[in-house]
Amino acid sequence: MKRTVLTLAISVFLLSGCAFYKHFNTSRSSMATYVGNIDLSGLFLPSIHDAAARGDSSAVQAIIRNGGHDAVTKTNAAGETPLHLAAKNDRANVTAILVEKGADLNAEDNNKKTALDVAYAARAYTAVEVLVANNARIDRANAQTILEELLERGLFNGAKTMLRKKYTARQFDADRVYLEAVRRGDTDMITFALSANANLRDAADGRGNTALMIASGLKDNATAKFIWGKTGDAKYVNRENQAGDSAFTIAMDAGQTELAKLYVTGGANVNAKNGAILFDAAKKKNYDLLKFFFANGGNPRIADDAIINLAYRGNDATLFGILLDRGNMNPMMNDGFFYIDACRSGKLDIVQLMVSRGAGVNALNGEPLVTAASNGQEAVVKYLLDNKANINIRSGEALTAAYRARQTKVVKLLLDRGASSSMADEQIFLTAVDSGDADLAKLMLDRGTDPNAQMSRALITACSKGNADIVKLLVATKSLVIPEEAQLVEKAIKAQQLKIARMLIERGAAYSITPLDILLASCRYNNPMLARLAVTKGANVNDITTTPLVVACDAKSIETVSELLALKANVNIDDGKPLLVAWRGGNIPLVKLLLERGANVNANEGELLVSACAAGNVDAVKLALANNADVNIRAGAPLINAFTKRNMAIVVMLIEKGANVNVSGGELMLAACREGNTQLATLLIKRGADVNILNGEPLAIVCSNNATAFISLLVTNKARVDVRDGKLLVTLASKGNADAVELFLAYGANPNVENGAPLITACEQNSESVAALLVKKGADVNVRAGRPLITACTARNLALVSLLLQAGADPNADSGAPIIIASKNGDVPIATKLLEKKASLTAHDDKQRTPVDIAYDIHHADLVRLYNATNEAPARLFTAAKTLSLADARFLLLLGADTTLRDENNMTALMYAASASVATNVPTVSEAAKRQTEFVALLVDKGSDVLAKTKSGEISYDLFLKAVQPLEQTLRRELDESLSSGRIGKPDILEVFTTYNRYRNRTADMLLAPLRNR
Repeated sequence: MKRTVLTLAISVFLLSGCAFYKHFNTSRSSMATYVGNIDLSGLFLPSIHDAAARGDSSAVQAIIRNGGHDAVTKTNAAGETPLHLAAKNDRANVTAILVEKGADLNAEDNNKKTALDVAYAARAYTAVEVLVANNARIDRANAQTILEELLERGLFNGAKTMLRKKYTARQFDADRVYLEAVRRGDTDMITFALSANANLRDAADGRGNTALMIASGLKDNATAKFIWGKTGDAKYVNRENQAGDSAFTIAMDAGQTELAKLYVTGGANVNAKNGAILFDAAKKKNYDLLKFFFANGGNPRIADDAIINLAYRGNDATLFGILLDRGNMNPMMNDGFFYIDACRSGKLDIVQLMVSRGAGVNALNGEPLVTAASNGQEAVVKYLLDNKANINIRSGEALTAAYRARQTKVVKLLLDRGASSSMADEQIFLTAVDSGDADLAKLMLDRGTDPNAQMSRALITACSKGNADIVKLLVATKSLVIPEEAQLVEKAIKAQQLKIARMLIERGAAYSITPLDILLASCRYNNPMLARLAVTKGANVNDITTTPLVVACDAKSIETVSELLALKANVNIDDGKPLLVAWRGGNIPLVKLLLERGANVNANEGELLVSACAAGNVDAVKLALANNADVNIRAGAPLINAFTKRNMAIVVMLIEKGANVNVSGGELMLAACREGNTQLATLLIKRGADVNILNGEPLAIVCSNNATAFISLLVTNKARVDVRDGKLLVTLASKGNADAVELFLAYGANPNVENGAPLITACEQNSESVAALLVKKGADVNVRAGRPLITACTARNLALVSLLLQAGADPNADSGAPIIIASKNGDVPIATKLLEKKASLTAHDDKQRTPVDIAYDIHHADLVRLYNATNEAPARLFTAAKTLSLADARFLLLLGADTTLRDENNMTALMYAASASVATNVPTVSEAAKRQTEFVALLVDKGSDVLAKTKSGEISYDLFLKAVQPLEQTLRRELDESLSSGRIGKPDILEVFTTYNRYRNRTADMLLAPLRNR
């Protein structure tokens, strides 16, 4: 690839993104990709030498990639290669890259030094190692020192290379090399260090770690095995470092279990660190390893039985079994603590294990069974009984303990197995009732327990706790006596336990409350069976004071409502209040039920339909309408409410059911018009809505909204187009709505209403189509002094002007205003049309200007030609010259004005320009002089004769001097006064004078030029 040179400018451009010096290195790094094609001389960009010295491996690789081998061998002014600089600065990574890319390891700089020489001199030993390992030439004078330094620093690659070449070292720390070699797992260097008299057993680092300890912590156990093979014994392996660790414990911590086992067979202490290794193996559930340790002297009871406690707390039956099998503990150890506690906490696996190892099920006078029973451990109790535990030991203490602890499941289990105790059956029965255990209670009743024990305590308790299952069990017992004084029925009803109340009443319980009270409670809490029972007991289902049906509806008790209706409750009681309450509660199924049973849908002034419409509840509305609700109740409130919420689905339903569409002053039709809802409007019209309500307000609204389709809907359905004095036609004209205007006119609208306002408005809106429709229908085109045509001309609408003129519009309306307006607008096409219709050119504006005057004033050549007025150009040039009007002059010359013509005073335009007074005050002198110079130059350029003479024989130059003399005298006087007073006024008179003089001389030169040329 062709190498190119990057210029300084482009280089700076590439660096322009780095605004601050702190980003410079970032920039240099980003340039690395390009440096192979860049001449870097004179630029602060990385050369390969610079990158090598800094250790910038990315830049070095990029440069080599682009520059090839030449970049590697390139030398600087000192004869240094990149390798010299990388080595000298101890850049080992870059040194390795350069060597790999073919750098000459033995190249010499200007001082005859190789890269290794300069690295050694700089004590850059990581680079030295790279060079030596790659067979760089070694100066024999330095060889021993180099080898010793490499050894001391653990730079073994280089050291090995030198050792292979038979270099020797004498002064180095063999123990240090030995330990470092162990850390590296380098058996070659270990062997070398040992040959150099390293201390095989006693060499240790600063923390007391021997070689075996260090090797034991490595992932690869080969080194440890190598050392162990040379020096393995119990004393060495149990030696501890400063942290109290041995080679064995270190191996275990490193997960080297195979190595640890090797140490154990060689005498390692498995109980080291107070049994921590044993405990860790137990904690990790490494059972095989733990068994191995126990087989080699491990103490299972070390550290205050930590392992035993771990097994027990973790409910680890396997570990517990291992410990039991070791024989160092027995099932009843610690006075049976673990055994009894396992029964207490329900650790069935532990219990089973201990029993299988000899723990007696009746040990400690039956404590296992009593403990398990009192703590509700049903599975343990069952296991003990299955293994022939004495169920009645300690006079039935197990049953007594279970009862006292309210462990009803265990009590039932013990009773099923034939337990007996000194405790009476009734106590167990009452306990079962108290805990809500119906099965146990039934068991006790079946055993003959008196249900009335302790003054009917069982029934009272079950009722108070609302336990219907136990109450049902008790009332089914023939011998049950219900205590009247307990007022159980009243309490059950008060607690809303109606099922219990019903069962008590059916069982014949006495009560002080009335059947009506019971009925009302059943209504409130939805118990239809109790409601029927209350009625059979004499409650009046139609009590007018309490209205049970209303109460049930209020409570949304649909099942009870259904039951009351079946019991002949009046569905329309209290003026239909049940339906109202059900609806207000939002319970549509209940509303439906009442309606099906004959509820008056229009009760409470149709509250159901009215409020359903207000709430937008479509389902309720459908339900009411299906039951013949009055859609016009409350003066049409349903429809008003539905539309207020804009619920069109309900609105449509009501209208289709006959709702009055003109309700509330026709507000629905008005709202439909405002919102553009043609669907609703169509439905309203179909149902007889008045489209002309409020003096045609519906049509006025849609016209204002320019809603063509809506307008058509109303007009074709008899909306009057002439309402409001026909002003709606004006509105449509202002909108430019031709379709609607055409419709209005077709239905008889007067096109000349409001003194021709429709046509004038159409013209104001530039609506040709609307104007054409109006004209076709007889609109007066000359209304209001020709206002339509004047408006069209003002809008520069040629088509509209043509339409009006064709229809007979007067082109000279309002004193010729149309042609005046067209002239001011420079509108040639409209002016042409007006002239075709005999527009007069004698018309004038408020400044008394004719169309021709206006054409000249606005410099409109086409208009001047249209008006055949180019012959006026010369005369107008004289006027322009007198006022020095450059723009006018240029326009007149464009029209062909002759600069040599003279006026009635025998003066040329140039003479007037030369004699013009350039200013009346000092501040305007410079600008006026400039304008005069430009005017004279224009006339001279167009052929004006500078030597033409006036009647008195003066040429233009003479007139010029005469005109400027008074002004120049004034300027000189003011300049002298300013200079003598030492101040300069505003404006600076000197600057004014200088500028004026410059233009004055130019004008004079132009006027004198012919004389100089003679």
